[in-house]
Amino acid sequence: TKSTVKITLTPVEAGVEGTVQLVTLLKMSRMHNNNQDQTIEPMDGEDIVMVEIPWMHIPKTDASNAAYSVALCNTERLTVLENVAELQDYDWSFTLMGGATGNTDLSTDATCTEGQEPANLLALPSVPVYSPQMLNLAVEVPKFPHIYPGDGWNLTFRLYHPTEHANYTVYSEASYDVKLESVADPALEDFMFTQKTFTEGDSFEARVNLINKGTALAFNLNVTLNCEGLLIEAPLHVSPLLFPGATEEITWKVQAANLDWWVQEQEVNCSVKLIAQDVYNNQKSNDNVSITSNVESWNPGVTTSFVALLVCFIVSLIFLRLIGQNENFRLGAVYAGVLGFGFAFHLMPMVWWGVAIAFMAAGWIWALTWRSTHEFQIVHEDYQRARRGESTLYSDHKVVIRDAKRQLSIILAIPIVGFIALVLGLPPRMNSEGSNLPTLFGFTGVVIFGVWLLIWRANQQYRSLYGKLTELEVKTGMLQRDLGDPAKLLTELATDGLDLSSIFGSELDLQTFSDSSQASVETQDGTDEDEAHSYQFDQEMLSALDDMTEGIESMDFDDAESDLGGFSLGNEGVSTDV
Repeated sequence: TKSTVKITLTPVEAGVEGTVQLVTLLKMSRMHNNNQDQTIEPMDGEDIVMVEIPWMHIPKTDASNAAYSVALCNTERLTVLENVAELQDYDWSFTLMGGATGNTDLSTDATCTEGQEPANLLALPSVPVYSPQMLNLAVEVPKFPHIYPGDGWNLTFRLYHPTEHANYTVYSEASYDVKLESVADPALEDFMFTQKTFTEGDSFEARVNLINKGTALAFNLNVTLNCEGLLIEAPLHVSPLLFPGATEEITWKVQAANLDWWVQEQEVNCSVKLIAQDVYNNQKSNDNVSITSNVESWNPGVTTSFVALLVCFIVSLIFLRLIGQNENFRLGAVYAGVLGFGFAFHLMPMVWWGVAIAFMAAGWIWALTWRSTHEFQIVHEDYQRARRGESTLYSDHKVVIRDAKRQLSIILAIPIVGFIALVLGLPPRMNSEGSNLPTLFGFTGVVIFGVWLLIWRANQQYRSLYGKLTELEVKTGMLQRDLGDPAKLLTELATDGLDLSSIFGSELDLQTFSDSSQASVETQDGTDEDEAHSYQFDQEMLSALDDMTEGIESMDFDDAESDLGGFSLGNEGVSTDV
């Protein structure tokens, strides 16, 4: 159906003359394309695209509803594929959807012969007049990377009226170009590291594929690698030109950063970002890729660490059992135990585990340091023996103590250095930035200072203890001598101003006691009468002294020993090996 439309333009203002006539042909068609091509944008991961083809029921005489049918009658590929190895990888397929009896797969070799029913005829549902309808054509495009620039098809369809087709000789025909849209779609894929596992300090490569999944050239592509925990030599890569379907492998040289000394494992998050500034309608969903991995601290392996831990702790326990034979076994227990803690550090990757093991190693060193100061007891005991005028083992006790302090400080300071060496690895690997160096040196310094402080404290305690015990022993001897001569003791007390009248009751008795005491001192060989008299007064003096010293217990050296913690004052326990 067609008609001519004429529009005449006549001016209405005075002084304007002439007319203009516009003529156009209006044609009504049941199927037409309005010279609009159906372009398909290749979408990543989407191989089937729906294309809509408009049509309408335009009756000639009967205005009732009608059920049309449609068929694909001719196909033509828009490009000639050259230098293609496998043509089947570039195949297209078409399916008409929404038929009255289902869908129909269309063959690219389809043809239509007038007077014969088309092979791929699809019956459509009944539709009302002058109601716009759409044919749904499912197009399966080649899968990436088999995208050929400008590829597509020209499809010719025929629409048949159910009663007017006259044995398929009367129809409405229209052709449509279905082709890939000319766009560039750079994408990132296959981001990976050349090593699956890596430890701090390892050098390796990060790789990613830059692919143009579109049908046009891509210009000025900036690809940037960002990583937390990795050192990147050159993070930015610039690709000036990338052809359709081309793939470019981008590599970066990276190095695993050293970890904090107390950390066993650290997560690494890496991402690659594509910035395509000169690409129109770029699909940004494939412009970013990321990967997560772990940087491990140096370690001998969990199995090796566990076995070494058991061996070291068993050896340490054996040494502790042998301390009674030789004190040097205690130092061996210190070293074996610290080595065991060093291997235990690598058993678990949690941060709190490493910190806990470090403090446990420090506590082990300090505990056995305090128990390793037995030599000071021997030296100070020998020194107090010298003060009492007895024979001694050492001639210069100050030199012996100074040497013992220096030797113990050096011997017991070395284990923490070995512990740090096992933690850092060989050669040592540690992040030198931030708080690593201060905390490492601070921890080592605190442990060594604690060793020195414990040794100094032990020496001071032994010196104070044995000094007090010696003074107590001397005073006990003096008290025993004084108690052995009561007359002399009372005379000294009276000389010091003590009023003895309250004890003896009268000055006469006191004078008689004093004269008798003086006579017993001056006269060594007296008569029996004088001795009896002196003995009488001695008995009275002792009775009075008992009243004064009531409640005072007899003291000896063993009692002092038990009250002061069991430290030996005699020669017991002094080894001839010292």
